[in-house]
Amino acid sequence: MNVYNLLSCAMCQLNMALLVLPSFQEAISIAAIVLLFYALVRVIYNLYFHPLSRFPGPRGAACTRWWLAYMELGRGVSLSTLRAELHQKYGTLPSALFGWQY
Repeated sequence: MNVYNLLSCAMCQLNMALLVLPSFQEAISIAAIVLLFYALVRVIYNLYFHPLSRFPGPRGAACTRWWLAYMELGRGVSLSTLRAELHQKYGTLPSALFGWQY
């Protein structure tokens, strides 16, 4: 065998090693890690880098939209009552800025 054949055989084995798919359990683990990393990056972005992050309001609501579901289903607060409480606590700054009418 010459050097070219040895190199091509080594490259072929390297390519075959890269094409091996992970097991189902490994794939689920990788997907879970990727989703958790995405969620963490999204929370950090929403808290510190989003254009609306400088407006006052609850930090839980700034992190994710799941906060509304938690407030309504977990704590039993209706959204209309929650809206009124948040306006009383934080003011109507976003309403005044964007011209929202309630």
